[in-house]
Amino acid sequence: GITAYLMIAYQTGPANPVDKFPDIYMDVVYGKPYCRIAPFLVGILCAHFYLHRDRTRPMDWKVRYLCYVAAFFCLFCPVFFTQLHHEWTMVEGILYSGLGRVGWGVGVALLMYTCFACPESILNRLFAANIWGPMARLTFAAYLLHPMFLFTYYLNRDHLLIYTTPDLIFWFFGAVVVSYMLAF
Repeated sequence: GITAYLMIAYQTGPANPVDKFPDIYMDVVYGKPYCRIAPFLVGILCAHFYLHRDRTRPMDWKVRYLCYVAAFFCLFCPVFFTQLHHEWTMVEGILYSGLGRVGWGVGVALLMYTCFACPESILNRLFAANIWGPMARLTFAAYLLHPMFLFTYYLNRDHLLIYTTPDLIFWFFGAVVVSYMLAF
């Protein structure tokens, strides 16, 4: 997609391009909405298929379990592919950057489609439980507020960051706690 094209055009490199090309990657790829639109478009396509499906026939159990397996594959490949080895080639980095978000979107869309098409499934009952409502609202509010907190914190620093494991752990938990406190 667009992300892969931009990584090729600007030669930003594989795996973790922020380490070697922080300015180009952050300015051209990372925060741009056109690089993050693929999962949104997958969701729109999923909604279109759901609205125009044949409602007279329920989803066959074989198709449902095939969708579950495909969703599992699409959701876990982008996560665990990064753990295979440390040094990526340019092709691997571009494939991951170009297809990782799309794959995640397809996995979520498959799960949603099967839950909407088969409301009696155990997975749908688990996802539709009332216990998730308050946490979902709180998490969404934290998602909206955390960039403001992080930008305020990091842009007001008067010295460079030193990345050590204890510091990263401390900053992560501090950011999570403050974001959820602001969201509550």
